[in-house]
Amino acid sequence: MEHVLEDLIQIIKRFESTPDAGALVSMNAAAYMLIEQGAAIAYELAKVGQWPRVLAAWQSHDMFARTCAHFVKPTSGWSFLHQAAWFGDEAAARELIRLGARVDLDDKKGRTPVDIAGQHRHPDLRGLLSGAAETAQSLWTAPTDAEHLPSSCAFSQARAWVPPRDDLVAYGGGVAPIRAGTTVWIDDFGRVLVGWHGTVCPPRGMGGESMIPGQD
Repeated sequence: MEHVLEDLIQIIKRFESTPDAGALVSMNAAAYMLIEQGAAIAYELAKVGQWPRVLAAWQSHDMFARTCAHFVKPTSGWSFLHQAAWFGDEAAARELIRLGARVDLDDKKGRTPVDIAGQHRHPDLRGLLSGAAETAQSLWTAPTDAEHLPSSCAFSQARAWVPPRDDLVAYGGGVAPIRAGTTVWIDDFGRVLVGWHGTVCPPRGMGGESMIPGQD
């Protein structure tokens, strides 16, 4: 698989940058198929511990990275986050959670990434994953759509972040929009903090109060 993943990412970028408006739909469809194919290739690299290559590919193409965060191996039910837990790779796990990976996803044997981290003696990572799961329940459940960012209710971790582009954040079965250049707040994993009724600037509680100290 030498350079296959890297070459595929470059092909996807060329498809997406086509100047031919008439061919845009077919180009986007081709790019989507290549992204799906690339996710399967990246998963095989993750299985053998080649996380630096996988992480580099994620950093070079956002939608590819998000697609990988939602990838599940049909035969085992394992995700990239299961693999990161097996290897004890905290950097990969954090990035996957930021991208919307499900911490509570069961594999074919009913094991979550939290379980895998514990079984393979990565107690620190197990604790990290458990904490991520606690703040991604109910209204803040991880998205099922790779085009949506994950939300969080870990308001005590709030730090400001300015999105580079418009995006949609999964919340309560719907989405909360965020705008490029408008400050929102994120948790320690980079998940967007969303308050009652999908409020983000700032997130608010049930009584309309700001959940971010000093932000009214």
